[in-house]
Amino acid sequence: MCKLNKALYRIKQAPQAWFKRLSQSIINIGFIGSQEDHSPFTYKHGGALIYILIYVNDILIMGYNDFFISFIVAKLHVEFALGY
Repeated sequence: MCKLNKALYRIKQAPQAWFKRLSQSIINIGFIGSQEDHSPFTYKHGGALIYILIYVNDILIMGYNDFFISFIVAKLHVEFALGY
């Protein structure tokens, strides 16, 4: 018997572990998760209003501040492999 220290692909816990790691990274940037649903996150600061929606393995980032959206993508790219 072996204990896994991280989730591997193709096991039941992998999607849950991935979402937990991704959502924690988004929260560390300054987003707030929705109380009603797990997939949307909101960032409000000054004039910036940014939304992130996670669906399965896709991430949708919406907002009017292009500079901050680029900043978020760069922060996520440091920790995750992004294809866009």
